[in-house]
Amino acid sequence: MFGILIVLAILFAVGSKFSNYAKRNKLNPILWGILGPASYFIGQFVLGLIVSTILPDFLLEEMNLIIFALFSGIATVIFTYQIMVREGKKVKTIKTDSDILDQDFE
Repeated sequence: MFGILIVLAILFAVGSKFSNYAKRNKLNPILWGILGPASYFIGQFVLGLIVSTILPDFLLEEMNLIIFALFSGIATVIFTYQIMVREGKKVKTIKTDSDILDQDFE
């Protein structure tokens, strides 16, 4: 029961951080607010499949499973956050370039 509360707290924090960053950088906050927490579970699933095919006995112990799930989920959230930051920089660059072009034609 305590583990579920920790996961829910992580998901809420990740979703709110992603959504706030997306709002500040004029990205879609709903998309990134959902994509951030979803990446937590997607990372656990995909990396879990990879590890279970390579090392089938590694995830049999409950503590190994919990630690692996936590770290793999957090790693994919960090990776998704870096993608979001890169997309936010692209939006700023595009807007800056279009402002320069508009002034050149006036």
